[in-house]
Amino acid sequence: MLYFQRRLGVVLVCALAMAMGPVAHGAQRLAKVSGGGTATFDFIEGLQSQFAIGATVYSDGSAKGLFMCMIVGVVTISGEVEKGSSNSDDSVTFSGVAHGIDHVLGGPFEGCPFEITLWSGGPGVGRFLYNDCVVPPPGDYETVSKGGITIRRR
Repeated sequence: MLYFQRRLGVVLVCALAMAMGPVAHGAQRLAKVSGGGTATFDFIEGLQSQFAIGATVYSDGSAKGLFMCMIVGVVTISGEVEKGSSNSDDSVTFSGVAHGIDHVLGGPFEGCPFEITLWSGGPGVGRFLYNDCVVPPPGDYETVSKGGITIRRR
């Protein structure tokens, strides 16, 4: 488990560096999302995940960054952010392609489309909604229990 926690920290640092990088096509930054910690599933009692996000959405709908989520003993997901939007309810939505390891089925996976919508805040306030090729819409709502999510506009 310590290995995965260290890897999560390394991924967060890399994601933040990627999210802050220059954009070749000159689109304006709409929002930058960063954060991480522990989140509790809203509708699955006792289930928690470790997560990290570092991504930026631009005015042309493109996005750059990384989302990582790990449910210990179940799945580890690393999602490369490709598209995004800044929403009217103060949330930000990202989509892209994920890869990772399914610890239950015992193998790696690649090319799994995902989407995540995030709301800023610390414990009990910050939250996200995640869905992918295995977790269909509407997805899983999770609320931050440790750590936080920060959304910076422009």
